[in-house]
Amino acid sequence: MRWQRWSRTLALAFFGCGLSIAQALVELQELSVRRSSGGLPALYERQVKLRGTVSLGPVPVIEYSHLAIVDGKGFGAVLEGELNAFEGLRPGTVVEASGVVRHRAGLPVLRVAAFRVLGRGSAPSPRRVRLTELNSDRHLGVYIVTQGTVRTVGVNRGGHFLEIQEADTPPVTVFLPYRAVRGAGLAEIRRGDRVRVAGIAHQYCPLPPYNRDYQILIGDALGVQVLHRAWPVPAEMIGGFIAALALAFGLWVLYERRARRKRQGIRRLYALGEEMTASAAPIEKLRNLQTSIPAALDVSEVRLYVWERDAGLLRRISEAGAPESYGVSVESARGFRGSALALCFTGRALLEVPDVRESPFVGADDVSQLPPSALFLPMFAHQELLGILEIDGRRARRFAADEQAVLQHLANQIAIGMKLLEQQTLRERAYRTEKLAATGQLVATLASELKTPLEVIAALSEAAQSDQALALETVRSIASTAKEAAAILARLLPLTGGEQIEATDLAALLRELVDALQVQSKEAGFRGDVLIPAGSVPVAAPPGSLRGVFSSLLRRAVGPGGMFSLRVAELAGKVVVEIGPARETEAMGADEPEERPFSIALCRAILQNYGGVLRLTGQGEARRWEVELRAPGYGADAFSREAHAALPRLTALVVDPDPESRRILVGLLGEAGHRAVPVAGAEEAIRLADRFRFQVLVCPAILAGANWLHLVERTRNSIGRFLLVAEHAGPELATAVAERGGRVLAKPVRHGDLARALALLAYPQPGTEG
Repeated sequence: MRWQRWSRTLALAFFGCGLSIAQALVELQELSVRRSSGGLPALYERQVKLRGTVSLGPVPVIEYSHLAIVDGKGFGAVLEGELNAFEGLRPGTVVEASGVVRHRAGLPVLRVAAFRVLGRGSAPSPRRVRLTELNSDRHLGVYIVTQGTVRTVGVNRGGHFLEIQEADTPPVTVFLPYRAVRGAGLAEIRRGDRVRVAGIAHQYCPLPPYNRDYQILIGDALGVQVLHRAWPVPAEMIGGFIAALALAFGLWVLYERRARRKRQGIRRLYALGEEMTASAAPIEKLRNLQTSIPAALDVSEVRLYVWERDAGLLRRISEAGAPESYGVSVESARGFRGSALALCFTGRALLEVPDVRESPFVGADDVSQLPPSALFLPMFAHQELLGILEIDGRRARRFAADEQAVLQHLANQIAIGMKLLEQQTLRERAYRTEKLAATGQLVATLASELKTPLEVIAALSEAAQSDQALALETVRSIASTAKEAAAILARLLPLTGGEQIEATDLAALLRELVDALQVQSKEAGFRGDVLIPAGSVPVAAPPGSLRGVFSSLLRRAVGPGGMFSLRVAELAGKVVVEIGPARETEAMGADEPEERPFSIALCRAILQNYGGVLRLTGQGEARRWEVELRAPGYGADAFSREAHAALPRLTALVVDPDPESRRILVGLLGEAGHRAVPVAGAEEAIRLADRFRFQVLVCPAILAGANWLHLVERTRNSIGRFLLVAEHAGPELATAVAERGGRVLAKPVRHGDLARALALLAYPQPGTEG
């Protein structure tokens, strides 16, 4: 047993001596030399011995540790051993190590089999190098110090790492293994920080060739010193944020432009729809459509077709104003347009053609002469189909649902305007017929007034021919009668329409006539019950005609003792004059024929010629003549362009459960050049007032299931001004309405009453608003 123990000891001694003899002491510089092929160390797999001074303490890396040594010439090498193999070695310790040359991910290392401490000296200082010099084998294993700007901060399975770079140079990785991490490690360093790094020039290149992926190995986070802190927010993030903000701003600008154009288009279409409700000619509507719709929507052309019931054709309205010769028969239509128009008309529904080329209606038509897409919309006015509106697109596309709804609403408003124009035309014809009838009645009355003098002249002429003795006296009678007829003709001829219609101050005229009667009566007991408003009372009739009419009525009214009554009142655009008592015979004679009063028939005909009325009221001694005249600027002539030039164009919300009354109010507003939106109930009116802008509310005093006061209060903030239509407009109701910013209209509503009320609402005078 003892002999075996000594034999083993001698064998190990001889093996150690042989190993020491086999290992050669090499320079550190030779460890970094690589083979020409593959990049492996030139001394790979050879057993060598190295001697040097420790430059940086051992760095634990996973299951092994690295130790950097340096020689007197400044060359360095990396020793690799077990995890705790180099424990206790500090910078400045001189060591001698032997082992086999290997590589660790491309880094030449000496796998230490044995080492010994030879002594202790001063710790080597780190060599100051530039980052560009670290991307080579020149400084591998050397304790270096360098500077750079942090580009990346991160963590992987091996530990913490940084990427630093200088200007445009390739980045270099700074690696801190997990086993060497203390505290937060490198987590407190941010991108953009300027740092100084002290560590071992290292390499981690798992795959050949081993000429890349150089790094700096540090054993503690203190090896990285921050020289200058970057902004809390990285420059890239700031730049990205600015770029994103600029992109968002650009997108917002584009969106806002599109939204602005869309809003402008919608406003233009709304304004166009309000214009379409006016009673204008179809050519004017077509011109407005062709100007507004292409600018608001992506369309190229607008066409308007009007239904001619007698001919059974859809006639196109041309730009010249008259219907074109092109007409579509709904019974035998041909071609794309004809078939589409006929189908839209007979189906009474909107027709959309997204792509005309794929339409079955094309047939033998030249596709180049047809629009890419088209939309056909029926024009309804209270369920009555009056025509078709055609919208041609610039490209093949589908019209959006909101576009179709707006255009259909616009087409219906066009039809309403056409219907109002038709009603206005009928009213104008009826007014001209009434005017002509009044003029004929006046001429007939004039002829009856001249009949008696002419008959007398004829009889005297026959008597003079039969009796020569009485000829001279007969001629004198004929001359007197002819003079009387000429005077009657001179007085009555201007009343047939030759005199210009102008406003007359009726109050001043009546005061003048009353004073003249008082002078002519020459009776001390002349007493008249006269009630004439102070100031002026204008009426729409010439002064000459009114002077003759009222002078005649006053002469017939003044009885014995000079008793008569005269009252003048203004009510809702009308002037009412009461004169009594009413006598058919002349109570006050006249010496001259031209001073004789007119007959009652002639007075009535004259007043009718100027839109007035003469009627008898009361019984017995209480009988009165009642004369009704219109104020200037009101009535059938009130809706001319000149009379309404000063009035703004209003949009009225007309509320009335009675369809006929609602239709009349809408028609009167349309004739006056205003826009009207009719509704039947109060709740619907309130909803519309909240969504759209109206200038005036027109409602009746009696509403089904609601009160006009409730409706006015609910719409006060959105509309404010209103017209109340009532059967009897008493002073208490008028006061209550005026206090709330409104006016009362008495039924039946007339042109003059409506115009005066609207003028007072649009231009309130001091003292006229409550």
